[in-house]
Amino acid sequence: GDRIADAHHLSNVLFNSMRGGVFPFGHQVPVADLADFVADRNRPVADRHQAWFRVQGDRCDVAELRTSALATGDTDLIRLVLEYLPLTFSRRHGDPSRPWNRFSINVRDDAGAQLLSYEGNWRDIFQNWEALLQSYPAYLPHVVAKFLNASTIEGYNPYRISRDGIDWEVPDPDDPWSHIGYWGDHQIVYLLRLLQAWEQHDPGAIDEWFDRTVFVYADVPYRLADHEAIVADPRNTITYDTQHAEHIAIREQRIGADGRLLTDTDQSLIRVGLVEKLIVPALAKLANWVPGGGIWLNTQRPEWNDANNALAGPGLSMVTLFYLRRYLDLIGALVERAGSETTTLSASIAEWLADVVRVLDDVPVDLDSIDDRQRRSIVDELGRGAAAHRDRVRSGALDRTVDVPTSDVVRLSAVACEHLDRSIRSARRDDGLYHSYNRVSFPSPDTARVDHLGPMLEGQVAALSSGVLDGEATLAVVD
Repeated sequence: GDRIADAHHLSNVLFNSMRGGVFPFGHQVPVADLADFVADRNRPVADRHQAWFRVQGDRCDVAELRTSALATGDTDLIRLVLEYLPLTFSRRHGDPSRPWNRFSINVRDDAGAQLLSYEGNWRDIFQNWEALLQSYPAYLPHVVAKFLNASTIEGYNPYRISRDGIDWEVPDPDDPWSHIGYWGDHQIVYLLRLLQAWEQHDPGAIDEWFDRTVFVYADVPYRLADHEAIVADPRNTITYDTQHAEHIAIREQRIGADGRLLTDTDQSLIRVGLVEKLIVPALAKLANWVPGGGIWLNTQRPEWNDANNALAGPGLSMVTLFYLRRYLDLIGALVERAGSETTTLSASIAEWLADVVRVLDDVPVDLDSIDDRQRRSIVDELGRGAAAHRDRVRSGALDRTVDVPTSDVVRLSAVACEHLDRSIRSARRDDGLYHSYNRVSFPSPDTARVDHLGPMLEGQVAALSSGVLDGEATLAVVD
């Protein structure tokens, strides 16, 4: 009965809904707008498929459109059709009252015609799309592709997603709010839920994309420091590569927004299969696993909770670890079910995968027995393996691929889950709740120490979601 409170609640719900936008045509795709989208992203692809667009009609069912694109055999057309999302009425996240949040809600073009447009910060837009796709499940492969193609070969994601592709933060010495970094929050759990929804809606369909090399990497001009520098100062780990940003801008002028994607030495796009794209974010998180503490937040941005922004640097997230366990379990099951003996990976990714499995194989079974020196040794080995991968990428070793037994991917899932299961059990506090966030410090050159912070509600939710707790343990947490 409080009309003012009711209006206030309505406006808040509206602003939240607008973070993702809506599908005004349901599962029908407006072909003319799709053609414009492809031309904006990659002009050469649009030019060579003008006849294909003409035969699709004015509108086309999204599933039929995917089938038609696959029939062309053009990996870039297939990729762009997969990434196309005819959304409107979207705005970028941020309280409108905050002075640094500038956005526009674009629903009409200059001529007054309807405009399909969206933009949002990573964690907000995928959060909204997860809910939206309950009503429009045929777009699940598209949102998964959008998610994966916006992530980097190092396993991180840019700041903002839009119709035009990706965007990242640029340092500005004249802006006191200016700051850069990889926002890793929600990365694993959002992808997990999208994959689970896709599997539920269309069982087995994911398998068909495992070895289709129609996926790409974002090329973000951030340079993550080597492992020793990260340990020395985990709050300052990323530099902005101005020269590389200029190279990206030149590519963008030449071909369109696809210029922001990773290329090899001859400027050809790096194209990989779905299996590779699924394991890279898991490798990035495992490379920052600190036994007894969680996943290390060392990319200058926080994870999950705004109240914990200060944790960017020394912070450890058990929340991310809880969801990582569930994610790895799913990936291992999907790859094993597909039944292929081998999968093709970029050579550097294959080497990184082998490094992580080797380190995890040597971790003691009893995590409680790991002292500060053993913990530091594990942290160093995992961190140096990720840094070696980054060095290989920067040296231009991107175009070589190798066939890897799928059993290696299943093995990664199995050995990682064993250790994460033990991490979860050891994170149970005396009061029955679970540690949510911790801190890591390096008191000496050969030690790494973990200090616990207080419990948080989201940590308990994530623990319940991890897949480790049985019924009795679940009820104990709820109580």
